Amino acid sequence: MLEQKQVELTQIQAKKQEAESINKQQAELLRKKQSELEEMQTKMENTNLISKQQAESLRKKQAELTEIQAKKQEAESVNKQQAELLRKKQTELTEMQTQIENMNLIREQQAESLRKKQTELTEIQARKQEAESVNKQQTELLRKKQTELTEMQTQIENMNLIREQQAELLEMRQAELFALKNEVIPLVPKQKTVWSALPCGFLFDEKHGILRDENGLPVSLKTNSLRLFHAFVNAENYRLSYKEICTDVLIRSIKGGVDQSCRESVSMAIHRLKECLKPFSCIEIISIRGSGYQMVFSNYQNDTTLAGKSD
Repeated sequence: MLEQKQVELTQIQAKKQEAESINKQQAELLRKKQSELEEMQTKMENTNLISKQQAESLRKKQAELTEIQAKKQEAESVNKQQAELLRKKQTELTEMQTQIENMNLIREQQAESLRKKQTELTEIQARKQEAESVNKQQTELLRKKQTELTEMQTQIENMNLIREQQAELLEMRQAELFALKNEVIPLVPKQKTVWSALPCGFLFDEKHGILRDENGLPVSLKTNSLRLFHAFVNAENYRLSYKEICTDVLIRSIKGGVDQSCRESVSMAIHRLKECLKPFSCIEIISIRGSGYQMVFSNYQNDTTLAGKSD
């Protein structure tokens, strides 16, 4: 489109130059004719002999002069139109050049923006590759840690199993110790059974370690579980502290307060007693935070105090 405008501008300029050349020729011709007319008028004035031929010639010259002047005016009008058209074309050309310059500027800006985006993309891709590499390392590290955790869990489970076995062995040793200290009275055949009444209709044979509900369902308690239950039912409000359980039930000496090892031993003894009492849903052993444990009979009324009875 720009080339077409330039071609039109060139054509208009050529026409303008041609018109200017014609104007010069006509102006020169007009000057000559005026000069001839003046000479002829001078001759007519000097000789005062104007013939019909000269008058006709003068009329023709004047007609030619009038025609030349009309052509000159027409050419000037055409020149004005061409000059206006040329001005418009030049304005259009200037506008198009401005638009082209703006487009070139925008294209340069877009090229610069594209270069920056490509640089950013390259950086992002590099970061992505780096992150993927780090992710692989972290995945491998996580896998190793999970393997180590699994191994540690297995070791802990084995240690817990060993500790339970040791606790069971300790209970057996403590039972033997109680027997040696005459704290456990051996069973005597055909001896009268004495039952102690407990809340919710429970009966407890302290001597033989038998607990039964009002329906006659019996549960046999032995070793630490028996001593722990006996300690609960004889304690005020059925409540025992960590220290009482350690010293009176588990026969452990305490120096400097109850430590973590003592708490773990107490927790294990409580757990075993709970397992024994599972058939009786109305008996619960609850933890008293930072203090110890309490046995709770769900249907127990505070004023229920029943004396023992015999079979």
